Amino acid sequence: MGEEEAVDYTEPEAEAPEAAAEAAVAAEQVEEADAANGASEAANANGAPATNGEKRQAPPHYYSAADDPMSEPPHGTEVFVGGIPRSATEDQLKVFAEAMGEVHAVVLLKDPQNNEQNRGFGFVKFKTRAAATDALEKLAGKQLADFPGQNLRVAPSQSKHKLYVGNIPRDLSKDTLKAELDAVVKGVEVIELLMSKEYPGNNRGFAFIEFYNHACAQLAKNALSAPTYTMHGRSLNVAYAEPKGADQVPTQQVKSVYVGNLPASANEAKLKELFEQFGEVTKVVIPPSRPDKPNREFGFVHFSERSVVEKLVQDAEKGTKPSLDSNTLEVKMAKPQLQPELQNQQAFMGGRGNFGGRNSNFGGPSGGRSGGES
Repeated sequence: MGEEEAVDYTEPEAEAPEAAAEAAVAAEQVEEADAANGASEAANANGAPATNGEKRQAPPHYYSAADDPMSEPPHGTEVFVGGIPRSATEDQLKVFAEAMGEVHAVVLLKDPQNNEQNRGFGFVKFKTRAAATDALEKLAGKQLADFPGQNLRVAPSQSKHKLYVGNIPRDLSKDTLKAELDAVVKGVEVIELLMSKEYPGNNRGFAFIEFYNHACAQLAKNALSAPTYTMHGRSLNVAYAEPKGADQVPTQQVKSVYVGNLPASANEAKLKELFEQFGEVTKVVIPPSRPDKPNREFGFVHFSERSVVEKLVQDAEKGTKPSLDSNTLEVKMAKPQLQPELQNQQAFMGGRGNFGGRNSNFGGPSGGRSGGES
């Protein structure tokens, strides 16, 4: 069984997700679009015609080396807006937001299947944090003037402004590291350089850097990751910092089991009927087939009570496993995502925790090492 097969592929519920989770989803989709569009996004950054024929007001998540990142508003000025009518325009969203303060930029992502519609969410970047704070407090549940009856959701943007930087020379102090960074990047505001306990005076080979805004962080990431850049002869490992546990769910919250070794005849109705003998089944999911895997050999069964899941897993570990159409099924605790809709969003999420001393809420890059670099 591949690692990815232990993850619950259940589709999100029909009801709208929480605005904060939506913000992370939307932010990641913005970054994915930027990465796909590359230089064309940079060309559009100053209002050049986009492919949909509309003017884009400075896409907030793509910057070129020619841009001055300090000209962008600081971190904390951008908000996510969800529940936007699909036919609404950036101008309509801008007018709506201007009641809170001067707007720096507005972005509505276009539906890839229909350029005449947006995806139902967007971002508003204000000139000041105060305006963004007012928007968070006062715009949630409000409606665009041209679309009565459709309430909007508002949450802080998940744009990232903090970097993990590894393979730093161990003899650098915080001041010398700051000087090294200031020579090549802009907007460094906070440096957490972890020091070695075993070798006093030496750092542990990595640091967390907080920048003025996402533009500074993105351009710094590009500059410090460039093949031509070294710090005292060392190439750096650079990634956006991720909150510890950002992709984890406490095991005590899991109420679903992974079911493997399904026969080709298996379907969701059969699985539901089989597992209802153990407890109330709330949902059964077998992931859709793929060209390379026409018969998915695993699925997920959700129960209303966690105690049912615990007993099923314990029994399976002791050798008592259910069977379906002559196949003995594999039963394990499912490993659900924190939010199903966040599966592809983690790369864009900047943390909300602090970078403070021993109690820092940030580890290394997502998927990377959190200990010292050599």
